[in-house]
Parts: sequence; C-alpha cells; structure tokens
Amino acid sequence: MHPPHLNDRISSEAPVDHWGDIDCAGVTVLDLGAGDFGMRHEKAYISTVDHWLGLGADHVVAVDMNPRDLIAVGGDDDRVTIVADTLFHSSQIDALLEQHRPAIVKVDIEGAECLLRDVRRQAFRIPEAWLVETHTDDLHDDVIVALDHHGFDVVRVRGHVDSDRFRVVYAVRRSDD
Repeated sequence: MHPPHLNDRISSEAPVDHWGDIDCAGVTVLDLGAGDFGMRHEKAYISTVDHWLGLGADHVVAVDMNPRDLIAVGGDDDRVTIVADTLFHSSQIDALLEQHRPAIVKVDIEGAECLLRDVRRQAFRIPEAWLVETHTDDLHDDVIVALDHHGFDVVRVRGHVDSDRFRVVYAVRRSDD
C-alpha cells in the first residue's frame, strides 16, 4: 500500500503545518497526544490545544500522559478538559469518543496509533473527521485500512520534507456508509 500519494509537504512540528486548515469552529476536538513536551517554548510553536481554540473550537479534550504539559497548554481554560492518561488499549479511545462525542479527532501518540485498528466501529464513527500522524509505513497502512474499514475517506496525506515515512492523514466520514 505504501508509499502513499502525497498531496503536499510539511516542514515542522508546528500545529499550523500539520492541522492548519481544519474547520473546527463550534465543535469539540478530541486531541489525543495534546502535550507539547516544552516544544512551544523551545521552538515558539503554539500547542495543538491553543491551535484548536484559535480556530474556533467550542471545546478541546486534551489527552496526554504528562499532566504537567496538559496543565501548561490548557489548565486554566474552561473550554479545555484535561485527561492525563497513557493510551495503551483501544477501549480507552472508545470510552473517550463515547463520553465526549467529538466532531474531530486528532491522533499524534507516537506509535500508539496502532490502537485505532481495534476501536469499535460504533465509537470510531462518532466523529466526522480523523487527523492522524504516522511515522512508519506499516503504521500508515494500518491507519488507512482502519479508516476505510470504518467508513472514512482519506482527503489528504501530507508528508514531511525530510522523510516520506512521516505522514499526516486527514479523513472524513463517507456520507453513503
């Protein structure tokens, strides 16, 4: 299945490069991998939480394993729900989807994207769109298969200027599925 057709390329980890043109006005975004591990201070990036809020998201559910990072990116904003947890099983994603009912899910969890394979179809189809970053050919293929299996069409794949293995996938739910 790989290498994929790349629509365009990104050159940094900045949220605007990855997810810059996503319409999230007035909706809930589930941000899996919301911690920035200090990158916004080192490289002057805003956090993905700040990015979604800046684009008009009504609410952001920020999930990451590092509570200190999560508090730094949204701890004082009532539009942000912080979930400090390590994602190690698809049932955790099922529960987050069912509890928060997001319109958009962003997944950047450093290899744990493989959990998407086993998310229950009913939960997987709650959002209208999935935004997923992958770092290997096999993981990319798994994500593409999971999206297709659950009724989502890939709209765009963006590669990194330094490596075709690093990709950002944007998919939307098929209307006829």
